[in-house]
Amino acid sequence: MKATSKSHTTRHQNGPTCLVLEYGGNRDIDGAVAEINGRYPQDGWAKNTVSTEQVFVISGSGSIVTKNVTKTLGQEDTLLIEPNEPYFIEGDNLRIFISCSPAWSPDQYEIENGTSK
Repeated sequence: MKATSKSHTTRHQNGPTCLVLEYGGNRDIDGAVAEINGRYPQDGWAKNTVSTEQVFVISGSGSIVTKNVTKTLGQEDTLLIEPNEPYFIEGDNLRIFISCSPAWSPDQYEIENGTSK
């Protein structure tokens, strides 16, 4: 068993609209809490080239937009984002838990520039 308290998370300010607290994990799975106010990324699309991401809404509201679908999210909703699926998130005090399998690493994360919805 491995436990991580909030005081031992790694904090990342991913631009002015997104704060992430990484809780870690192992090579197979990890987790983080993101707080989003506005659009993330501000321009273009985020994409994880390796991991499947499961998103669970802790509180707030918002939407996740892919190139094909817009999904409105509220408290306790969940969804899966497949590897290589470009998306952006819009939130109003949106607090989400994101788990990645295999575990997330910076080298598998990309921001695609270009026109978004």
